[in-house]
Amino acid sequence: MSAELLLDGDFDASTATTGFDTIETSNIADHVGVLNVLITAVPLLAHRPSSVLHTSLLIDKDEGKTKPSNLTKLLCADISTISIFLGVAPVGCVSQFTSSTKTHEILDSASYRERISWKCPYLTDTQSDITPSFSDARALANLLFGIYEQMFADETWARVMSRSEPGPDIFHYHRATFAALLGVVKSRIRSDWSAVMHHIFDRLHKDRTLLMGSNNYQEFCCQLHLRGVYEVDILSKPPPISRNHSLFREWKKVPSVVSLVLVVPREKIRILEARRRGSPMFQCELQGRTFTNIFSSIRAVLGTVSVHGTGNDTRVDITEDPKGWSGTAPLVVSVSLPTFNLLVDEPRYMRISLGLHPTPSTSAGFARDLGLQLQLYTTNIMDTAHVHITDMSARILLISSPKQDVSSVSVTLDDECRISSMSARWEPQIGLKGVGVSHVQMSPCAIRVRIDGREKDLVYPFPIDGSKTKVKIARTSGWIELEVPVRPLLASTDLSFTTAVVQNQYPIVWDIHRLNLESLPLLPGDIHSQEHPMIYLNCFLAMSDREHALGVASLAENPLVLVKHTILQLFGHFVDPSTKPRPFVFSDPENGGMYTVLYVNGIRVDAASHTYVMDACVLTLTKDLVKGPRGPYIVALLSELDAEDIITVGKEVGAWKHLLKTCRYGIIGMPVSKDMFDNPLCDCGAGVGLGAILQDVLWTPFAPLMTRVAISPFFALPYLETVNERLHKIVCAACDKPGYLKQAKLLKCGRCKAVQYCGKVCQLSHWTEHKSVCKAV
Repeated sequence: MSAELLLDGDFDASTATTGFDTIETSNIADHVGVLNVLITAVPLLAHRPSSVLHTSLLIDKDEGKTKPSNLTKLLCADISTISIFLGVAPVGCVSQFTSSTKTHEILDSASYRERISWKCPYLTDTQSDITPSFSDARALANLLFGIYEQMFADETWARVMSRSEPGPDIFHYHRATFAALLGVVKSRIRSDWSAVMHHIFDRLHKDRTLLMGSNNYQEFCCQLHLRGVYEVDILSKPPPISRNHSLFREWKKVPSVVSLVLVVPREKIRILEARRRGSPMFQCELQGRTFTNIFSSIRAVLGTVSVHGTGNDTRVDITEDPKGWSGTAPLVVSVSLPTFNLLVDEPRYMRISLGLHPTPSTSAGFARDLGLQLQLYTTNIMDTAHVHITDMSARILLISSPKQDVSSVSVTLDDECRISSMSARWEPQIGLKGVGVSHVQMSPCAIRVRIDGREKDLVYPFPIDGSKTKVKIARTSGWIELEVPVRPLLASTDLSFTTAVVQNQYPIVWDIHRLNLESLPLLPGDIHSQEHPMIYLNCFLAMSDREHALGVASLAENPLVLVKHTILQLFGHFVDPSTKPRPFVFSDPENGGMYTVLYVNGIRVDAASHTYVMDACVLTLTKDLVKGPRGPYIVALLSELDAEDIITVGKEVGAWKHLLKTCRYGIIGMPVSKDMFDNPLCDCGAGVGLGAILQDVLWTPFAPLMTRVAISPFFALPYLETVNERLHKIVCAACDKPGYLKQAKLLKCGRCKAVQYCGKVCQLSHWTEHKSVCKAV
């Protein structure tokens, strides 16, 4: 059932909204393919850091475990490649976490729905656009052709003959999709495009792996022409044709591409109404004595046609039948095709047909009635009652070239045609002889270069690994170039927590969803009277299998995982029925001790994100507070309440400073301060809407200094790595002896409950390694 959408007024390019802050696509990607959604929707996103495109993907699991390769398979390329081509990236791939989870689906289902938000990653550092530049046209062509091969991998002999991996029942892509992708790439990157397309066509002509490659070749050329992406020689000018040709006898000028309208009698598609078997994909076939060309980019509607004019002036008006499938109108199909295809054989030998794209399901359901070719209707090209040809020359799109006044970043591909590094250049307009150059990575996509009192942020289109920066300095020419590798998606970094950016002098949340604490259900006050295994499990599954297996040395270099451990500790202690509620104190014993107090109002349920939220208030133990008149009182209060000490050291301290930030941000930056004993929070939230703490008179003196915060687990990304394998195979932390879900006889560490052992012998042997990360819950 559908409803008619009435627009208010006339809109053209000057008055209509052409850029949107939020685009919600629901689960459309499951039905048409995620690449089709991205290619279509990304150009509609407004050029702002807050602009977001939401997709929802149904991702299969492998033997009950998450399968990290599935998103790459859906994208037909690795994430960094698609991100650089389209200008957007999954937010989680930049921050390396997500604030929502699908734990319940991952545990119990053969597949799970992953909601992925796409944003432009570099707009957190610059409002300018960035144009990736590829100097090696052949390498770029090979990279694009690799995407083409993945899009149509089901056409290979290996896939067709495979019994273990049957072909899909729904094909998301046809050659128009690849042409559209090339159009977007052409509009965004800088390269020798003619050379790129020359190499792509060279690969196409030599390809023997795709069974239907040659049959779909003409449609690919046609779609490139219509989209202004590239013109093959045969379409670059009108085809030579005799004025006496029966199809074009009355045409004054024959265009390179025409539109063919095929009217399919209703009785020819009755079989589809009777069977109602899935969603078969239509395709048109143009057949001559020596060729068959397939065209899958078609438009179909149930209705009637009326033809006006002749030759170039022929116009076909289509009137849709409002009754749809309940009516009796024929199916009107229109398809674009090269005029040349209509000239390679005599018209009397050429036929146009509408059929079904062959899949295991459609072949099983329709081959007996339609034949192996699955043709619903076929007729001669000269059948003027059912075939109409019109001029399409006025409908050709033009792809704009990349803007010239934007930053350019050179992209380098490795021998396997994967993006390996990117280079950005700065010309400071000063002499560089004898001048020292320094650099520091400021964010996932930006490096700040300093020279002789000047500095500039070099911004890249995808997260980078600044620790491996190569600096090139042309002291005579006066330029500095920084070449950096693309950051591995699971690399440890200090810069994961870009949770807020400034837009128009106001902070916005970039990679964590927003919520209204007061609107979330609050768990009952007697939460400590019973155990809450789901809360613990929710926090436990925030870490991936890789993160659970990290050793002590690796943990020290991974602040994100350290923060996850601390959040697990916070939730675990607060809901532990064996302890009473008490405040938490963050401390760094090696650098001055206590620096932040956390008072928990309660635990709330964030149902939309399938997680729990700690409703809390933060008090930063600044130097002024500790040394002031209230200093002794806060120390005595924490001692009286037996505050729980949360040990944070090294990089984790800085990570919490990044996280606890919230409009001085627009002037000073975020956080306001990283100094251990300075307040990282903006003053605007101090003392505002603190919640339950206002009912506790012991904290009244500090209420004006406290800021309300929401703390929830940071979840690993199941489309990048496995997150539930430990629940299917639990092993002893010391000897790797296995236990299995719901049947494990291993014993948990009595202090942190995060690892398990066969018994006391294994626990004692592992204690030297484990004690540095063991935190009581």
